[in-house]
Amino acid sequence: MKITKTSILAASALAISVTAGVVWAQDSADAAMDDRELLTTVSDHWRIHLLHDMREGLFVQVQEILAANAAGDMATVEALATERGKAHFAHMDPAMMAELPAQMKGMGKAMHLAFDDVATAARETGDPAAVSGAVSDLMMACTACHLTYKLNP
Repeated sequence: MKITKTSILAASALAISVTAGVVWAQDSADAAMDDRELLTTVSDHWRIHLLHDMREGLFVQVQEILAANAAGDMATVEALATERGKAHFAHMDPAMMAELPAQMKGMGKAMHLAFDDVATAARETGDPAAVSGAVSDLMMACTACHLTYKLNP
């Protein structure tokens, strides 16, 4: 059997749907064990904005960075990572920032600065392993925040 991009995507979709079913079945049991802080100070408007930005922005951009890194395209890695680095601070609404706890803002800042580290690794080393290491550090920043906070009950 020839392995094609379509078959890989189909297998991935199947794995995701099976995993989603398992996760759904565990939801009620896991909810009792979820000790993350629910952000009740965040309005629905900003909660929706943050979730969309994480899913449609950050998550997608990390995947694009990983794909560009795997292809050895350091110019694209640098450009994508720079977009989400400290340059992204200019796009943050002060009203949203006012609703976030100080510790979460600190974690968010660390995450955006980690994107700059990815860009630096791509620009200064051109080494996919160095970029992968920087992406790993970036993901640690994401993981720390997601293990601490939740936006949905």
